[in-house]
Amino acid sequence: KKGDVISHLFHQHENDITDSRVDIIYENEDFVVVDKPSSWPVYPVGNFKFNSLQFIMLREYGYRDLRTVHRIDAATSGICILAKKNGVTGKLQKYFRERSTTKQYLALVDGCFREGEVVCEEPLTYWKISPKRLIRESSPRTAKTVFTRLSYDPVTRTSLLLCVPVTGRTHQIRLHLASLGHFIVNDSLYNEMDFENERTDIPQEKLTNVLDEMENNVNARPILDTSRQFSHQYCVKCQAPDIFPNQQPSSMCLHSYKYSLGDDFHFESRSPDWAESPLDIVDQRTLRRENLQN
Repeated sequence: KKGDVISHLFHQHENDITDSRVDIIYENEDFVVVDKPSSWPVYPVGNFKFNSLQFIMLREYGYRDLRTVHRIDAATSGICILAKKNGVTGKLQKYFRERSTTKQYLALVDGCFREGEVVCEEPLTYWKISPKRLIRESSPRTAKTVFTRLSYDPVTRTSLLLCVPVTGRTHQIRLHLASLGHFIVNDSLYNEMDFENERTDIPQEKLTNVLDEMENNVNARPILDTSRQFSHQYCVKCQAPDIFPNQQPSSMCLHSYKYSLGDDFHFESRSPDWAESPLDIVDQRTLRRENLQN
């Protein structure tokens, strides 16, 4: 009826991201270029909403209605271009359609990568990523990436590489490095040293008990005060936090370092910490693996 009020509470536990600031690399009236921290998705997707670059740019920096211009993985850090108003995305994407963009990435990989310029032209298949496996979706497509070793650290047995993708296939740098036998540090999808535990393994008996308890208390009123953190009566994560393992922020050692849009725009981000000191990131990885084994 007229005057009725319908309230709806959407309850969700977002995945964690790293606590970092966003560096503004360049800005004009049409778009802004930022140095995106690793583990941050660019836009709300899956179990991310407020913990996304678009929402953080709105909430903490006051940028409203930003639109994505190009794709960058959540686990990848570095240059990300965001349009500030209607029509700008289409204008900038002409550089991608005309293939007049140039991109340079930094990557920290396991092993001693050989010196000199290494060109990989392994054809790549498009894969659909599910929580359990990778599913082949199409026949191989041509791809080309040029790699140059910048340094080798014998203590951590890692190599710092400059990566220049000539084509733009999904996960191209990661897959080409895998085909060369050098996996990116902290790549939980392709690097066996960084594989995460199977997230679908949950204690079934405990889950059943929690669900039974919820059903028995069906007449209880859930807390609807959204002004503070609360434990929702009908949320499994709230009632039994240890049933579903917490997903750790994915901080892969792959960084979008330099970006050019034709001859018109050239952007450069700062070098990530792991490029200067790989020992810290490798020590963190070792500690994480030990915790998982325990």
